[in-house]
Amino acid sequence: MIIYLSGKYSGDVKKNIQDARTVAASLWEIGYTVHCPHCNTANFEDLCSASYYDYIRGDLEILARCDAMVLLEGWQESKGAVTERAFAEKIGMPIYEYPLLPLLPTRMSPEQEQHLSITIGKFIQAVVPKYRAGQKEHGGNLWDKPNLPFLLEEVSDFVVYAYTFKTQLEQALELFKDCDYEGARNILTTGNPDGKELKD
Repeated sequence: MIIYLSGKYSGDVKKNIQDARTVAASLWEIGYTVHCPHCNTANFEDLCSASYYDYIRGDLEILARCDAMVLLEGWQESKGAVTERAFAEKIGMPIYEYPLLPLLPTRMSPEQEQHLSITIGKFIQAVVPKYRAGQKEHGGNLWDKPNLPFLLEEVSDFVVYAYTFKTQLEQALELFKDCDYEGARNILTTGNPDGKELKD
């Protein structure tokens, strides 16, 4: 999650930069990715001829790429921070006043991230053909249909499938105990210990 840190710069520039820097460092320590304009262009007014409006334009471009805005204490006293807040509000970005912060996504290990990616990939592979088949069968737009009756049917089907699979799994475990590995595999793949797929 990328945080845009917004607050006053002009006035006591040295103090304002240090205050923003301290907060930015603490947010990085927690686990956020932070863009701090105070640090990005600290004391640039002494180094280049870019105007105030050049900085605001650049900051808004960066802000548009962030996930949330965090306002520092006293932000109301800054013309730039007020402009940035109005822009964030306009584009629907979540806005917080420090020390309030957005919920940080749970960190996961590389193995967990890989498992999540594989799971999402398998879900997409499963849902896309099912969606297309349903579209072909029923036609029209799903969002224009009364979905509650179909949802209840699907939930009922899911419960039946879940309990049936639980029964099959229990049967398979019993066969495993008896070292009937082929029978256990058949139960889970065809629903029948002898491997013959049962017809509806």
